Amino acid sequence: MPSIFSAFVFILMAGLGFSWPEFEHGEALNFKNIGLQEIDYSRLKAGLFSQIAGQKPQARENPFEKIELEARSVVVMDMAKDEIIFSKEGDAERPLASLTKLATAAVLDDIASGTADENEIVSVGQPAVNQTGDDGFLVGESFMASDLRDAMLVKSSNDAAQALVFWAESLQPGKPDAYWFVNKMNLFASGLGLQSTRFLNATGLDLDAKVSGGYGTAKETVRLLSWLVKNKPYVVEPTGKSSLAVYSIEGRRYVFDTSAEKLMAVPELIAVKTGFTEIAGGNVVFAFGLGPGRQFAVAVLGSSYDGRFEDALKIYAAAKEWIKP
Repeated sequence: MPSIFSAFVFILMAGLGFSWPEFEHGEALNFKNIGLQEIDYSRLKAGLFSQIAGQKPQARENPFEKIELEARSVVVMDMAKDEIIFSKEGDAERPLASLTKLATAAVLDDIASGTADENEIVSVGQPAVNQTGDDGFLVGESFMASDLRDAMLVKSSNDAAQALVFWAESLQPGKPDAYWFVNKMNLFASGLGLQSTRFLNATGLDLDAKVSGGYGTAKETVRLLSWLVKNKPYVVEPTGKSSLAVYSIEGRRYVFDTSAEKLMAVPELIAVKTGFTEIAGGNVVFAFGLGPGRQFAVAVLGSSYDGRFEDALKIYAAAKEWIKP
């Protein structure tokens, strides 16, 4: 046996607290002296180097991969790192339904930021009231633009969305064509680098039985929400609440319950937007925190009406496992 390895054994055993026997002067040191007569050098060598090098840590299991999800596409983003940590068909193009209203809100905020306060009064006309869904608005009633924007996101009000589009068009010189606002939305998406995202209307409502009002991927939709949380937090902040109260200029009070009631149980919910149409199925995108510096955004596309929330809560539970050391 090589003397270097023998010395290595003695040094290691000394470090492990091995008690050495006493030797007479001149007595040779060997393994028999210390009671290691039956030694398997190959096993000893393997064991010693295993102790020193240590076992290789097993690859950490991704908790998101263990859950069963109904949605066709799901993406989870660590917003602090701007990193996708889970993707299920994240690049597949899907109908967005009312998730479209996130882009609508962003464009409206840009338009409103360039107007005087007196120009931010929005009148609700008959075409807006005729939209799918009844929010109780009266024809001719007026609201602050920001209040209607909040109603559009919290309640997913199509009436509010259409009233805001007509208002934005009224501020432009001349008469914009019917695609002016939608073009602004598409330019906004392009500016964010969302190459697979496109809009055909401002509400996300299906145009017919085969064509949705907006299309995008789970990866791009989650990036859109993340951008809003970081750059326009005041736009999406109201969506984290279970209800919203707004008043018309005439003094009438409206209370809108969130369209995402089942996600109000998430303790550090930052923002949420839902969408549902016959073509899209059930969609939801939401952002939440898990302590200081830990924020996540999730997109769920192509689930069912209730399944989107079940998927979302499973993902939230998996995220809590993800951050454990």
